[in-house]
Amino acid sequence: MNKKLSGLLPFSVISEKRPSDMTDIEVSRHLMQFTLFGLLGCGFLYLFTIISLFQGRTELGLYLLAFSVISTVLLIYVRQTRHFRIASWLTAIMLCILALFLVISGGFAETGPLWVFPIIAIILFLQGANNGIKTSGALLVLIGLIFFAPVSFIALPEYGLDFKIRTFASLLATLLIIWTLEYSRNRAFLILEDLRYEMEVVSRTDYLTGIYNRRAMIEKLNAEISRFNRTGEIFSILLIDIDHFKQINDMYGHATGDFVIRTLCQLMQDQLREHDIVSRWGGEEFLILLPNTVTEQGHYVGELLRKNIESRELSVGEDTKLHLTVSIGVSSAENTSDALVLVDQADERLYRAKRGGRNQVISTDAASEVQAPKDSVV
Repeated sequence: MNKKLSGLLPFSVISEKRPSDMTDIEVSRHLMQFTLFGLLGCGFLYLFTIISLFQGRTELGLYLLAFSVISTVLLIYVRQTRHFRIASWLTAIMLCILALFLVISGGFAETGPLWVFPIIAIILFLQGANNGIKTSGALLVLIGLIFFAPVSFIALPEYGLDFKIRTFASLLATLLIIWTLEYSRNRAFLILEDLRYEMEVVSRTDYLTGIYNRRAMIEKLNAEISRFNRTGEIFSILLIDIDHFKQINDMYGHATGDFVIRTLCQLMQDQLREHDIVSRWGGEEFLILLPNTVTEQGHYVGELLRKNIESRELSVGEDTKLHLTVSIGVSSAENTSDALVLVDQADERLYRAKRGGRNQVISTDAASEVQAPKDSVV
């Protein structure tokens, strides 16, 4: 879908296409965060660069200008390529360097350490809970060493001991709080992903038999049609209906009817190839997709299924045995490349099979129909 998401900032530079699934949602979230943080960060950096240069603090201004240019390049790279993972690591490293520079130099009026707070938040949001806690934790360790184990070649501003203790403790608390929020958000996302997967399975699966339902089979048919149009690989479908199924429900109850459907489904799956697909088309009807199969082969498979089902005896009680028969309509992509036409063709042939006495397979149109004896396999 190409529809843009509306929001508080309807600018094309931050707009994202509507995500198609949960994975795409997470990617879009990262890209949106990277873009927004990039825009805000670049804005602040360029602003402070100008202020520093205007006030004569040339060294600080040049450092900030370098960080501004790097941030801009990373932002453009992500927007053009959508490759945010490498960029997030590069950005996190750059932010760590910027944080250390602000702590060591003191920034303006020795307020540099105060900017480490938003830097930690940005790192965690960009890298997530797992990588973010590692990067930010390493940054805090370095800041702690600078504060409490100073070395001779680093000339620090005159930070008071109380200031250093409270600043470090506040940074640690900020890190843990933001990590907790990011970790809980990630856990909630994983739970939603599991629920989405379960709902997807339910929406594509027949509750009674566990095989594909009508919706899922339509998707498979469309995919097979697409492959046929690309490669010319012919496929066939079988539309199967249990004969006199209503009488089974009326005489033995719906529980027996459900048992018959499940048993018949398993029986067909046992007889078919691994890559053939069985679906419950509705009620007592099944639709089978036979890849790489022409009409004659589809008819042959239908006859095998029909004879195997007819020969089986189902026990539905201590003294009750059932003998099932099915009627089958066959159609193939040899004659059409439209999924709806293909199904309609199989349905019409199934209807003729039922009108003609049931327990038979029809794979030709009425005008060209050549009926094989029921006791033979074509």
